[in-house]
Amino acid sequence: MTGRMDDVTLLEEGASAAPTDGDGAGTTRGRGRRRVLLALAAGLAVVVVALLVVQHRLDAAEDARVARAQQVPGVVDELSGPPQVLWAPDAQTGAEMLGLASLPASARVGGTIVVGHLEAGTTDGGTATLRGLDAATGQVTWTQVVAGPAEPTAPDVPPDLGAVQCTALHGAAGSPVACLLVWPPAAGADEDTGTVSTWVVLEASTGTVQHRTELPAGASGAATDALLVTAVREGDHAEVTAVRPDGDAVWTAELPADASPGTSAWVSADGTGVEVRSDDTTWALDARGQITAPSDSALLIVGITSRGRAASTTVGTAGPVTTVVGADGPWTAAEGLPATLVVDDASDPDLEVLDSSLGGGGLLSVADSSGTLWDSTLPGFDPIVLDGRLYTHDGSHAQARDLRTGRVLWQADLPSSNVSITTDGRDLLVLGSDGTIDAYALRDGSRRWSTRIEQEGGLGVVADRLVLVEGIDQVAAVLG
Repeated sequence: MTGRMDDVTLLEEGASAAPTDGDGAGTTRGRGRRRVLLALAAGLAVVVVALLVVQHRLDAAEDARVARAQQVPGVVDELSGPPQVLWAPDAQTGAEMLGLASLPASARVGGTIVVGHLEAGTTDGGTATLRGLDAATGQVTWTQVVAGPAEPTAPDVPPDLGAVQCTALHGAAGSPVACLLVWPPAAGADEDTGTVSTWVVLEASTGTVQHRTELPAGASGAATDALLVTAVREGDHAEVTAVRPDGDAVWTAELPADASPGTSAWVSADGTGVEVRSDDTTWALDARGQITAPSDSALLIVGITSRGRAASTTVGTAGPVTTVVGADGPWTAAEGLPATLVVDDASDPDLEVLDSSLGGGGLLSVADSSGTLWDSTLPGFDPIVLDGRLYTHDGSHAQARDLRTGRVLWQADLPSSNVSITTDGRDLLVLGSDGTIDAYALRDGSRRWSTRIEQEGGLGVVADRLVLVEGIDQVAAVLG
């Protein structure tokens, strides 16, 4: 059989056939797809880099904000995660750290907690032992023994007639610590008019005594954030004196008083103003010693707001109404009593937080010189002000509001109702009565972690540290 043989092209070894028209089109399409993919990958890489840069800036801004918050009194040391027991003080130190709710026994400056106690003397007025504790480890870094009055302590004196009250003077140069030593009365001395006290100012990190001042018999004292204030009855008036930590006088005020004893002085919650009481009359004095609000009526309450302004509150059938005294004069009256802020960084300083419920029901409102800006119909307990936000809880929810407008920024459900709140500057820390701690990001309210401290004790804050309190009078453990 015969047939036609198709043309055959012979290729040398290693050579390749030339592409056909169809092969060229496929190659072009492949190259196009590759160029598109490469372009998409390059674009995606740019987006990823941009997102990383943005996230880095956000993280850096957040870290800077937390670092600022860490400088605010009341903000606890930052937690990197669920806390654990760092150290447990002995019984004596634990009692010194806690003190009484109205007479704080410990003060915190930087990494040092200053504590102290009194010891009665049989041949003299006794001694006060002040110590510096490393806040991270509890180790004693220094001890300072201060001698008391020459007169011996009266026999069988109850221990609560003497006290150590230490305050960090954050507004003074070097942030020293001022400790008011209230000595037990001497034999034969009256417990009111015969009480003798001593101011001792120390350098917090070393315990070096910078200044010591003996107060007149019967005088009482308190420390603002920069001044030492003393009040004593002198005949028909109470004399109030404020000095710097080095003893230099700043101002003196005379307030009318009757012949009965009992004049005392104490500072407001934020440590800038002074309240003075003589019997049934109370005065509020600002940081300059100006007498801004006297009161001699049970229906009129005067005091210093958490932000250092004098305020007078009239209590009527419709509830409390407060007039705040600003630098330029009285504000428009607003409903409520000045609220006590757990933490306040003084952001939006021209605002005041009020509580319209006499029983501490937490119906909060915010006012400025023109009157009430906004109010809430739901309770808000343990108010915290940071970066222009107001953080509260009502037992069921934690909430963040814009301080000036009242706009709710976020709200989170709480796992239990018997709680209190504090903050480390990054998270809102919800402390449960059963030892649970839940952390919610201040930024958006997201729940970051939850834990439970198995050791018995109530959770609280002492000297800007998260602690476990045993009973009502002793710190059992420091957490971190």
